[in-house]
Amino acid sequence: MARIDVLYLEDPCSGSRRMVDYLARDGIPISRDRVRNLMQRMGLWAIYQKPRTTVPGHPSVRFTCLVDLSMVTAVDQVWATDITYIPMRKGFLYLVAIVDLFSRNILSWKLSNSLLISKKTPQNAGAALGMVGSPPQLSGAADAVSSD
Repeated sequence: MARIDVLYLEDPCSGSRRMVDYLARDGIPISRDRVRNLMQRMGLWAIYQKPRTTVPGHPSVRFTCLVDLSMVTAVDQVWATDITYIPMRKGFLYLVAIVDLFSRNILSWKLSNSLLISKKTPQNAGAALGMVGSPPQLSGAADAVSSD
């Protein structure tokens, strides 16, 4: 345990797999499961960059869902978007999807290795994702746009 602690202080980004390699290099044969259990008991874990897809804003600028789903009566009346990440071996892929809330069909989706977007307006966002058709039109106070 003392050697794991010293190696962890030298490289806090190492998890149990890399720690097994370091210990083998030092002539200490040990299994990965044993190293993982010891690291958990010592409260050690690999430090790595985690995705920050949801960064909460100030409470005064947070918005609740403005759409009453019982009032949605037709296809293409209300669309919603969602962004999620898919962890990969080295980094993440981000999945963006546009869903029709009435039919619950996925209208469009796109995978990207970055959350950066181009300078397109919301009206052109559908076309940027390769959608067929146009988004619902905003025609007054009855319509609501919400992004969670």
